[in-house]
This record gives sequence, structure tokens and C-alpha cells, in this order.
Amino acid sequence: MSLQSNHRKGPGIRRAGISIEDYEIVMLLVDIIPFIDTRKLNRIPGNSPLISAINQLRENRFVPLLVELPSQDPSKPRVISGFSIISKLAELPSSSFAAYLKSPVSESTLAIGSIDEQHDIISLFHVFETTSLGFAEVRKDNRPTQMILSLRSFLSLYESGVFSSSLTLGEVASAPVFSLSRGTKFDQTLREMLRRKFRRVQIAGTRAIVSDGEVLAYLFNEDRLKKVAKSPERLLDGTLEEIEGREASWLESSRKLRDAAKDLLNKDHETVLTDRGLITPWDLTLKPWRLGELEIAEKPPVRK
Repeated sequence: MSLQSNHRKGPGIRRAGISIEDYEIVMLLVDIIPFIDTRKLNRIPGNSPLISAINQLRENRFVPLLVELPSQDPSKPRVISGFSIISKLAELPSSSFAAYLKSPVSESTLAIGSIDEQHDIISLFHVFETTSLGFAEVRKDNRPTQMILSLRSFLSLYESGVFSSSLTLGEVASAPVFSLSRGTKFDQTLREMLRRKFRRVQIAGTRAIVSDGEVLAYLFNEDRLKKVAKSPERLLDGTLEEIEGREASWLESSRKLRDAAKDLLNKDHETVLTDRGLITPWDLTLKPWRLGELEIAEKPPVRK
């Protein structure tokens, strides 16, 4: 069922609704890509050992890697990411860690959304919802472009005026915040992340936030790997207090979504804390859109 359009007074603005039919004019990705931060989608052969993928992920700030599979349908790409590795580690007994690190990358993949650049922003939002990965592969004429878009990259559209919303942070904050004590062991941390399907955990009693990428970066740093090489079963020995989590910014829940978007971009963070809960790029894009409160300009910003 389609909702009726709810147009706001003023030129070049449409209010987002639940479905694509709510829009008379929707900006195409090809028009907006020049104004946002895109990343190259690096590749890795599916038969590569997992440990090589972890090293490459760490160097690439844990942006997913496209896994090359000989029998893979090109229209259904698969990637390896920090969360896909955590999902496997959390389920394995410690006695299997050595074999897992040597296993082929193809055994730890996740599906990633794919979209052609001639589709619109709302279609991309649907892709993000389907995969819940926060990344999507961009195609041109149904061919890969080696370009990847993240939800975070769209935050800059608030500053350029393409996105706007009257909502406050308190109205989109995610609560309760997933937190664990400093003394929580790594194996328990990974199991809780997997069970709750959260990629970030707050250190209880602090504003420090630890992501799945930061956990993996610590577990597989070069110095630690040398020690673990002799006893792989001890890979998850240790506690959260060993990781230097990044302190999230604090903003009043009465502030606007644009304020948080600017803060996340300027400080290169993924989270903002408020007295009403946690704010992530998902809360600043998908959530206001689903609430029908994300306004999207009909035309891209003017190049300066």
C-alpha cells in the first residue's frame, strides 16, 4: 500500500514516506555521488586464508572486501567484513581457532546489497534495510564500478542541504544502549555482539564505545599475533579493558539531526551519546526516513 505524498511548502523539497511511490521526483545516485565520500571496494580471492583478509581489513579501516568466487552470481556479490568474522569466532570452540584462521575467506562471507547508479536514494535505503550491513556496492549499466557507499557517507548531505529534518536527536536515539563492563572477556563480548546484532558496545560507566572493527584490530595486531601463534586457542583471552575505546561525543537530546551528522563527520566517529540513547548513521538516515520525517531535495547541491 502506498502512502499519499506529503509535500512541504518551499521549492525543491519532498518529504520522505515509506515507499518509492510517495515521490514525484527523486534524486538519482549518479547525481549525488559526486557530493559524498565514496570508498573503493577492494577484492580478495575466495581461496585466500582468513588471516590475510583480516590484515587487509585492518589496513582498510574494516571497509568490507569483495570476495571473488568462481561460481558467484555477479548480481549477488558477497563480502567479508568485521561482523562476518566475529559471527564465526563467537560460535567456535577455542580448539578450532587455528584451523579457522587458515580457512578460506569464502567460508566467512555475507551478502552485500548492490544497486545501479541510475536508481534513486530511496531505492538505496531499501537496499540498506535488506542487508543491515550499512554498505552497498554501486553498479553502472549493471556492471561493477568497484565503488562502495556507506550510510555514514550520506551524513554530509545534511550540511549541503540535500537532507533536512525537524526531528530532534531524542526522537531517533536507540535505547537502551548496549553496554558491558570493562572486565568482560573477549569471547563473551563477541557472543553478546552476535546475539544482540550490535556492532558497537559501550564500556559501562564511561562514554567509550568499542566497535567490532576495533575488537578485531586489537585481537589481530601484529604484536599480539606473534604471541598467539604458539597458542591459537588463546586468541580470545583478555578483557575489554585492554582496548582503548574511543570516547563518543555527547549532545543534548534536543539538538537537531544535522548537528549530530556534522559532529560525526568532523570527528570521524560513528556514534554520539545523548541522555535518550545512542545515535549512529542509521539513526540519522534510515530512521527519520521510516518515520516520514526526512526531507530530500529534488536537485543536488550547486558545485562551488
